[in-house]
Amino acid sequence: MNTVVLPGDPKSEVQTPALCLNLDSFEANLQRTASAVRAAGKQWRPNSKSHQSLDIAKRLIHAGAIGLTCGCVAEAQIFATQSIRDLLITQLPVGNRRIRQLAELCKIADPIATCDHYVQAEALSQECQRQGVRCRALVEINVGLERTGARPGRDTIELARGIDRLPGLILSGIMGIEGNRVPGESIEDIDRKMGAASGILAHSRDIFLQNGLCCGIVSGVGTDSFPQGLRSESLTEIQAGSILFRDEPTSKSASRHDASPTLTLLSTVISRPGFERAVLDAGTDWLAAGTATPTIKDWPDARVLRQYAEHLVLELGPCSRELRIGDQVELTIPHLAATVALHRQFLGFRQHQLEAVWPIFTRSFSG
Repeated sequence: MNTVVLPGDPKSEVQTPALCLNLDSFEANLQRTASAVRAAGKQWRPNSKSHQSLDIAKRLIHAGAIGLTCGCVAEAQIFATQSIRDLLITQLPVGNRRIRQLAELCKIADPIATCDHYVQAEALSQECQRQGVRCRALVEINVGLERTGARPGRDTIELARGIDRLPGLILSGIMGIEGNRVPGESIEDIDRKMGAASGILAHSRDIFLQNGLCCGIVSGVGTDSFPQGLRSESLTEIQAGSILFRDEPTSKSASRHDASPTLTLLSTVISRPGFERAVLDAGTDWLAAGTATPTIKDWPDARVLRQYAEHLVLELGPCSRELRIGDQVELTIPHLAATVALHRQFLGFRQHQLEAVWPIFTRSFSG
């Protein structure tokens, strides 16, 4: 919802549903995360999918991020218009239009492509030659997620050799994504998964260097494995981004480096159909469903009973039965990136007063 608001407005006057950012917590999380990465001797390239905001991107760069990790070329193009040049694009370069846009981006920024097959690299090389540009490239390695990525070992080294020979491309290193935490996965499970991924990346880096191939960048690590990534010997840069907002699925991992809850969905009680029931004006049109159910801030004995497109039905406990029609409540975010994509702006509050309105661009564009 594109709520019409002005700085200085109290939260109580905001039309709901609205995506609310606690500025004090956000700024504290930002400084803690940037400091932790610096102390570990690594560089920070946060993923932009968790915010899709130029205002937030500028603050990340100011805090020390070397650039951004983008899900597609079109996102990177938007950030490049604001002089953010160091942009890693995780979407594999496939399709004439996408490859053409990536080569064009090299004229105004310094993007990094990722490839897991020679066909992708060859097509990008041809387009870069046609446009008279050069593009950095990483080999994406399958480190256990079993999604994209070249197989470790011979496939990885052969692809790297191929990229290194292609005109218009600059082999710059490797990337590996270990994947998000799955329901029921313990911290020990994450430690083991990250340890295995780090081992694959370290071995691949060593093979690159033994064969005279550049491996200046070893990129990876999302929010769920942020603490383990800081300890990894092989990684040179970390992509964790949603750790700044501590959405519900990442709260356990975020708390391991003292991140504070930051982002909530403000909603209003619009009906009290029963003593133990309340209905909110926010459903899955505003709050993307994920592996976790939203919780109600400050009302721990209330729980989400049912979710509809435009409504949430709550089951109330002894304390939350005090809620009345017209009261506002704040919901945790079950799936951060998908929820952000449903909105057009962040409303930044200091205490309960609106201080900032930051537009969100969505990933609904092609590219």
